[in-house]
Amino acid sequence: MLTLAAERWLDQITLDQVASRAGVTVQTVLRHFESKEQLISAAGQHAHQQGRPPAR
Repeated sequence: MLTLAAERWLDQITLDQVASRAGVTVQTVLRHFESKEQLISAAGQHAHQQGRPPAR
């Protein structure tokens, strides 16, 4: 997710792209996150906990 975010603006990232990069289906992503916004928030929180700077 963060690699995609570094390559594109967050609003240009689709769930299809995220799922493809993760090697799963969109349905799998949506089982864990209700929306793209929730996924982005979780990815940002994870990066923060790992000490990584936020994606721009």
